[in-house]
Amino acid sequence: MVCYGIGVVEKLRDAQRRMARERIMQAAADLIVEEGLEALSLADVVARAGVSRRTLYNHFDSREMLLAEIGRWSDELTLEQGGALRPDGLDTLPDVVQAVWRTWAAQGTLHQAVLRIDAASSESGISESRRARRAAMAEAILAVRPDLTTGQANDLASLLHAMTSAPVFERMTSEDGLSVEAAGALVGWALTVLRDALNAGNTPYDKENSP
Repeated sequence: MVCYGIGVVEKLRDAQRRMARERIMQAAADLIVEEGLEALSLADVVARAGVSRRTLYNHFDSREMLLAEIGRWSDELTLEQGGALRPDGLDTLPDVVQAVWRTWAAQGTLHQAVLRIDAASSESGISESRRARRAAMAEAILAVRPDLTTGQANDLASLLHAMTSAPVFERMTSEDGLSVEAAGALVGWALTVLRDALNAGNTPYDKENSP
């Protein structure tokens, strides 16, 4: 008979809880992609995940909590797989985008489900995570161009954020058929061009203010 210490047993239980939690979220993500967000029910998630309803409610109090946690799990995997949620500066942005897009491709239906969840939530305004990423880009712009106003930096950040967003990733790879590497390289090139133009004082705002 094999005996385990209390610490080992607790680690095994934590691993089992995490596996059950992730199985539930992946089942929900698969159903969202297959049947649509509106059709998602907790009963279907329980059946797909192969867990009891009690197990599901041990992890998620409601359908809304489950949907929110799917997005957080995607962010966690992005970090674990070498991606970053926000750029450290304009110089790192092209590499950051390419790394993040590779992690999104590896997540498969999980990331596709996040896109659908975000699209539904955007009806009530931009999400906190998207707002934070856009704010980080505005800060990076002001770091190299402190002469710009906050409003101008926010407008330029909106452009950068749109170019690097999940919908653009999905459109280029799924709709237009580009490989993840090709799409990432193209967007990385465009970001480099914009960064160099910004550093050189070649923006719409510079032209407006020129004599």
